[in-house]
Amino acid sequence: METLIIENDANESKRRLHKATNQQFITEGSDRGLDVICAPGAFSYRIATDFFCERTKGNITCFVYQQQP
Repeated sequence: METLIIENDANESKRRLHKATNQQFITEGSDRGLDVICAPGAFSYRIATDFFCERTKGNITCFVYQQQP
């Protein structure tokens, strides 16, 4: 995940992560994709999910998760 995060560019990081993670984790017939949040610095959130990953590279923090059905 860190290789897809671009320092100083939250929007491009978000686009790259969304494309790559959805290509890897969505299976045929699944209607549940992964959502991505990226921002400069740390941020606070509250999400109900069992499937998630958070990483920071430089000043960009990204959180990838799948919403509960």
